[in-house]
Amino acid sequence: MSFDARYLYELVLSDRIDELFMTVTIEDAAQTWLRYHARSHGSDEEAFDDPDWWAVDLLFCTSFWRCRPLARRLLATIVELAPDDDMLGSIGAGPLEDFASDDEDDLRWLEAQAAGSARFRTALAHVWISSWASEDVFLRIEAAAGVELAWPEADGPRPGARTRWWSTPEEAAVAWVFPHQGEAVPVGSRLEGDEARVWLLTRQRVSYWIDSGNGPPTRWDGDGMTSDPPPWQEAEARCKREAGGLWRRLDGSAGFAPDTPSAIEERAGALRAERG
Repeated sequence: MSFDARYLYELVLSDRIDELFMTVTIEDAAQTWLRYHARSHGSDEEAFDDPDWWAVDLLFCTSFWRCRPLARRLLATIVELAPDDDMLGSIGAGPLEDFASDDEDDLRWLEAQAAGSARFRTALAHVWISSWASEDVFLRIEAAAGVELAWPEADGPRPGARTRWWSTPEEAAVAWVFPHQGEAVPVGSRLEGDEARVWLLTRQRVSYWIDSGNGPPTRWDGDGMTSDPPPWQEAEARCKREAGGLWRRLDGSAGFAPDTPSAIEERAGALRAERG
């Protein structure tokens, strides 16, 4: 079946994703994406003029990724229809990498797909997630892929090889954040036998600032350009003291729980003001 490529592109550009998939099927979009990537394009202009560009731009569309069931179906179909391992590698380093997140439902879906498909594992082996994935998330996706994922030496010891034992619960909680990804500041802690509850403030580290020469450097925050640093986020960690008196992190969560002492809330506010 032939389609009006210009019309399909207009649907993508105007975020009319539901209307797009009333016109084409998941298989149509997958085959078009693969067909585009099977061809070479000598310039950006040539790439954008390709009639199959609509399917590529679809996977850059924020509204498409918000519909996770649809995104999962299309990703699975692209993997299924990929002609060879080279294309599977492109899928992994492209849309599959864009899909990967620390969302529990997404992680379980990745694990289930990889468990049932060697092709999916081949694609998953090519994702680069070292810039954002926590140690737990990185190790889960790596286990699903069945091979070591890329980890730049400049980022320090890879997940699973870092020190897990620390002198204090605060050190154990802070060490959970990879230095190249962000920073963490302990706000306070409370001992509960051989366990400790640690309150933290964390902030994403900005890896790319744009310096135009006109005013302060800026960054993209998802809604627009800003010169403000990322905001501090509240978090908690639960740590355990093992034989020998050393501490390790058990788990953690975003935000402060409702029963957080007022003194911790006040200390967090003071740290925000102090550190900007």
